[in-house]
Amino acid sequence: MPRKGAVARRESVGDPKYDSVMVTRFVSAIMSQGKRSVAERQFYGAMRQIEEKTGQDAMTVLKQAMTNVKPALEVKSRRVGGANYQVPVEVRPERRNALATRWIIMNARTRSDQTFAEKTVIGQRIAHGMLSMAVATGLANQMGIFEGTTVALMTQTIQYKGMVKFGDTIRIVMNVKERKETKNPSRGVVVFDVPILNQRDEVVVQSEWMLMMARKPQA
Repeated sequence: MPRKGAVARRESVGDPKYDSVMVTRFVSAIMSQGKRSVAERQFYGAMRQIEEKTGQDAMTVLKQAMTNVKPALEVKSRRVGGANYQVPVEVRPERRNALATRWIIMNARTRSDQTFAEKTVIGQRIAHGMLSMAVATGLANQMGIFEGTTVALMTQTIQYKGMVKFGDTIRIVMNVKERKETKNPSRGVVVFDVPILNQRDEVVVQSEWMLMMARKPQA
């Protein structure tokens, strides 16, 4: 970097196939460890699949996707009179393109549809581990034992034992593992052992919940 003066901005050149600067920046964002040829193969392969599935021009679809994703405003922190405020500001055109490119690639890398899952080691779609815990929490709340009694969830230990596949059904079994007294006589700590089982009675998640709960009032 020069000691004086601004650094001249390097203008990107169009890619060899579409002659598009946008495509060049897309490939650069996809590229990992300097392997541009690998990134180009991935990008052009995706463009070919777009044309085969939609029957439309791939560049037209890509431009429309970029237009849909581009943000118009973003929130920045501004300090006014000793307080910080979140102020909406307009996004610069260059930043709009950069953010849209980044978000599209991030979404593509985290996709988990059937087409992608078939190419993985598992060979099929599976539910995210935290989704199983979210369902388990909902099932526990439906029991009614936590309504009006839970003061705080202190810790939740999770061990994943197996996969929850699409189409599986899960259930929970709640066992009181330990009860602890506290200095406050109106509440105590309860530790639950909560295994999550599938329809074959296989434990897919082993969890332990520690909650502070209100004590039942004396009659």
